Amino acid sequence: MIARKKGDKWYIGAMTDFTGRDLNLPLDFIDNKKYSLRILSDGINAARHASDYTISNQTVRKGDAINIKMEKGGGWVGVLSPENQL
Repeated sequence: MIARKKGDKWYIGAMTDFTGRDLNLPLDFIDNKKYSLRILSDGINAARHASDYTISNQTVRKGDAINIKMEKGGGWVGVLSPENQL
């Protein structure tokens, strides 16, 4: 897993080999603002069709944790943006 910040946005990415993984990412590294998290994650059929993915959104704050589920050969991307700047 890797996280990089540019300006006031955080870009987070993870990928796995041919072993499915569940990760928990505590958001202790962000400041006390409310953030919008846009997630691109493996879809329900990603283990059979690599192009299957889903897009979702949620609101997070410092102290929250993100649960990341990756299918075998899969990955995960998240973009954190301060809520007032989508």
